[in-house]
Amino acid sequence: MKDERTIILCVIPANADISTSDGLQMARQLDPEGKRTIGVITKIDIMDRGTNAKNMILGKDVQLRLGYVGVKNRSQEDINNSMGVKNALDVEKIYFSKHPVYSTMPQNVLGTEALTQKLSTVMFHHIRAFLPKIIKEISEKVKGYLIIF
Repeated sequence: MKDERTIILCVIPANADISTSDGLQMARQLDPEGKRTIGVITKIDIMDRGTNAKNMILGKDVQLRLGYVGVKNRSQEDINNSMGVKNALDVEKIYFSKHPVYSTMPQNVLGTEALTQKLSTVMFHHIRAFLPKIIKEISEKVKGYLIIF
């Protein structure tokens, strides 16, 4: 996580206190500008009845520059019953679309597909920013290798 080229996925269970998350505190320490930290809120479906992760996902509890994405993972029962990934993604999509709170939220902050899209975008910009430095490092290592031989 110390390497500035590393994107940090800070995974936090929805049924935990986000303000005391060790992972989030570590990410803030190593990425104080928040340029490479994405929050992922999991276990949304197992929160206590009458609660939801809306404020967490929208960054109202603890802000992250790149924001959060809420996901509903397969349960152990789903895994034991051999639920495939495609089916799990469909179940997740239905869960968010029918939930009284999550169905009213922006869809780009909910679900594995939204997380995939956010990661792709962040990685694209991150690679674009660091590519010149990476090319320079490779060139220097190649030169050093050629001098040895």
